[in-house]
Amino acid sequence: WKLLANSPKLTTFFYRRDSSGEGGSGIQVFGDEFMSLLMSKFSSIGYIISDGSNSVDGIFSQMLSLQGLERYGYFFSSSCEQPFLDEFKLHLIEVRQLSEVGNERQ
Repeated sequence: WKLLANSPKLTTFFYRRDSSGEGGSGIQVFGDEFMSLLMSKFSSIGYIISDGSNSVDGIFSQMLSLQGLERYGYFFSSSCEQPFLDEFKLHLIEVRQLSEVGNERQ
């Protein structure tokens, strides 16, 4: 948490193979508390690459859905291209600040 709080702006977040069980971090990375902090450090456009470990409240599933997810001032959507899915079971999620999404729609 401290490392993230003191980090510069991020463009990519990579996270996989974690759990809340023994040997895992127990951090609910795709929960509101961590995601709020993460997105406060995110650039206006970037990527999340993950297998969805430690996902709660269906947030990761919503990011992957056809509708995507609008939350934390950002829009999350599954990328049309998924270069890591077959071999590594990792999803590529595009992240855009809502102001950037609005600019693209105009």
